[in-house]
Amino acid sequence: MSVKTLLALDFSTSFRTVALMEIGTRKLLACSSKSTVSVPTSTSEAEGIHFIINELLKNAGLTQENVQVLSLGIGPGSYTGVRSTIALAQGWSLSANIKLAAVSTLDALSFRANRLGWSGRYHILVDAQRDEYYHAAYNAADTFTLPCTLEPVQIRTRESLLPLFNKNEKVGGPDISESFPDIHPLYPQAEDIGLISLLQNKFIQPENLSPIYLRPPQFVKAKPYRTLPL
Repeated sequence: MSVKTLLALDFSTSFRTVALMEIGTRKLLACSSKSTVSVPTSTSEAEGIHFIINELLKNAGLTQENVQVLSLGIGPGSYTGVRSTIALAQGWSLSANIKLAAVSTLDALSFRANRLGWSGRYHILVDAQRDEYYHAAYNAADTFTLPCTLEPVQIRTRESLLPLFNKNEKVGGPDISESFPDIHPLYPQAEDIGLISLLQNKFIQPENLSPIYLRPPQFVKAKPYRTLPL
């Protein structure tokens, strides 16, 4: 009997994380996490996203035909990383009958914190560039349950977030320890993204996949050319 699996991906931080799970049992079959510091973003086969996926499937004794669901972390985070996974998912869906699921990287980080034993109120931060940060507050009543969002995602300055650390609040996030030395380093795990997708059981059409990006447009539409009299 063919094994039905979910393939989960997150490239929104400095770690590429990929996981393969059995859908019926939610059993983790294989996983991989690679730092983009040691494995830089590249279009070459040896370092590309296709190589990572094919390597994972091969180690699990499976093929792409076994993948029934593709679940993605869609940011906020590395725009290039998130776009690469979305492009993969959209291309894959054109050639195979698979379901697609999208998960906020902030939600994945909050679930990771919960699985590590965090409970009650805590905060998740993600770098938004320009000395600003995505911020969301969560509450978790029990371990291994989906945390509830207490505050909507906002872009905040570093100065406005510093009081969280003075109040001894629990704060976690990826790749920002230089800005916040007391932060708990947290990175999204593809396994968590897969579990969230299976728990929520919500799917999305490929044309509706897009990165979470809260910034307003920073451009002004050019005025139409004037026709000069001859």
